[in-house]
Amino acid sequence: MQTREERLQKIHSYFVDWVKPVYQYRTMDTMSIYHTNREKIVHSLLASLDAATEAAKPMSGLYRNQKIAFIQFSYLLSATLTKELQLRIDLYDTRHYGDLTDTKSYWDYQELFPYIDDDMKQLRIELDKRFLRITNYEILDMRMYYHVGVFALIEEVLKEIVTSVPFFEALGELYQSEISVLYGGYLDQARVIASINRRQANGLLSN
Repeated sequence: MQTREERLQKIHSYFVDWVKPVYQYRTMDTMSIYHTNREKIVHSLLASLDAATEAAKPMSGLYRNQKIAFIQFSYLLSATLTKELQLRIDLYDTRHYGDLTDTKSYWDYQELFPYIDDDMKQLRIELDKRFLRITNYEILDMRMYYHVGVFALIEEVLKEIVTSVPFFEALGELYQSEISVLYGGYLDQARVIASINRRQANGLLSN
């Protein structure tokens, strides 16, 4: 008789084969949604960034030499449980993780992924065909793996937004001349996805 771990391994192996083509066409779906609604989506992200920037203003007098140098976007693993698709936005000074104040804000990116529940329903149907008595726990486990692809895809959208003219224009006086934009899991490792030299960006804007 197979153990619980062996069963989960078999389910996961099937999931990997099932999800590869799903990721391919869902990537096209998400990027199509983004490009069709770019202005609205960029505006919503910049509104969330502005909320974080406003939270930093009360401390700007105390940290005149410590302007914002890092913008960090963090995905939340709780999305697999709550179904709320949000990125946390944190702002840091040149010390990194020496935040100016409680500057967190959240960006809701649900609009980019309207198909997740449909995919989960289809996955349940496919798993029920192949495995006896699929449990909600096993579905939740596969949902967590599914979201790995969602988190990777939202990174691609972010890269487009943070290297765009509207994003450059949104960076105000509280920001350093050189800014690093990071992305990763909340309370986990993050990596730089864009480096912005505002002097060069301003030159591009003036041309």
